[in-house]
Amino acid sequence: MNKRELHMEYESSNKQARVMTTSAGFEVDYFNKGVATGTILYHDKSRHYAEDAAWNYCTGILTEETLNKYSIK
Repeated sequence: MNKRELHMEYESSNKQARVMTTSAGFEVDYFNKGVATGTILYHDKSRHYAEDAAWNYCTGILTEETLNKYSIK
């Protein structure tokens, strides 16, 4: 099992994103109004890339459509 640890958390209005670290790399969990809406794996990306993706979701740049396209859950 891949252990996940919280690296950083972003929040803006009703959206929240949690950047998680794993042995495989970074993953971001996305939430809308407290309900989990998906997780995107950024295993081959840098910490900065994963953090930017999380912030972009909270500010509306990363859309629900994009999240649905790339989310694993």
